[in-house]
Amino acid sequence: MSATIILKLRESGFTDEQVSALAELVDTQAATKSDVETAAQRLAHQIAENRTAAKADLETVEHQLTTKFEGIERRLELKIGDAKADINLLRWMTGFVLAFQLIIFAKLFLK
Repeated sequence: MSATIILKLRESGFTDEQVSALAELVDTQAATKSDVETAAQRLAHQIAENRTAAKADLETVEHQLTTKFEGIERRLELKIGDAKADINLLRWMTGFVLAFQLIIFAKLFLK
């Protein structure tokens, strides 16, 4: 406690024992500048650790998602390739069916 506060307490009727007890209470309960700086440093250190951990977690998730998307992309490319092959087969089948129908039409009506 500062000397000014002690004098004001005495002037307002506090005894020396009361002022002394109040000073001890304030000294034990109040945080010093050093206490606040230490707490701030610990907090800054914890924030830095949490940022590092969060960054590592994000990089892990990014890698996992990239791997999954690459797998999905490969499967889609295979399915698209299969669909293209099926379409080509249908084109050939349609061509043969039309050709056979034209032949049958020609034999029936162009004798």
